Amino acid sequence: MEPHEMKILWARILTGSVAVILLASWLAPSQTLAAEGHRNHFASILLDGKKIGTVHYSVKHNEKGQLEQVKTKASMSVFGIKLYDFTHNLHEEWSDGKLQNMRSHANENGNIDEITLQRDPTQYVATRNDKHLTLPRTAFPLSLWHHGVVQQSLLFDVTNLRLMEVETTRHEDTVARNGESTPAERITFTGDWRGSVWYDQNKQFLKAEYISEGRLIVVVMDP
Repeated sequence: MEPHEMKILWARILTGSVAVILLASWLAPSQTLAAEGHRNHFASILLDGKKIGTVHYSVKHNEKGQLEQVKTKASMSVFGIKLYDFTHNLHEEWSDGKLQNMRSHANENGNIDEITLQRDPTQYVATRNDKHLTLPRTAFPLSLWHHGVVQQSLLFDVTNLRLMEVETTRHEDTVARNGESTPAERITFTGDWRGSVWYDQNKQFLKAEYISEGRLIVVVMDP
């Protein structure tokens, strides 16, 4: 796979899985970390059944359980070969269930891509590599970690700020992990982004899969 194909693939992996984001209905704090309001999560990225990358993201809640901060770090290589290397860091600040600002830093073999986004009274004001643009406040970051994304019809790609119109359908399903079958809700997206996402009974992300460049991409939470 050529480097430019990997970049396209990663952007679709990221916007289909990452990056990135929710409401106060996000992931519930774990008992061991509830006092600090933090929780760490890890997931694996699989291409045609083989692991090619990892995602680590952490969330911070206030004393009311409302989401305040999300940090995501992701990396990918071609089966460990360092001829191609891609890393992505994403930092989001939230208040009252609304995204307030976002910073994205991507490094593809030394080529840097920077994005900033700030909420103002009427819209989102953003830059991508110093180019200014705006987004409607009705747009929601495409973040499959967050169950709130299934309630949206207008999303934006956190890697390039592209707007996407989507529709969703839901049905009950299961996800097999560690030899056990976990009851899950499966959400299918159609429109400008297509794929399926599974959440457990606590609305926590379990798995996502979709086809990109003719290849099956699976993102699954680690045990």
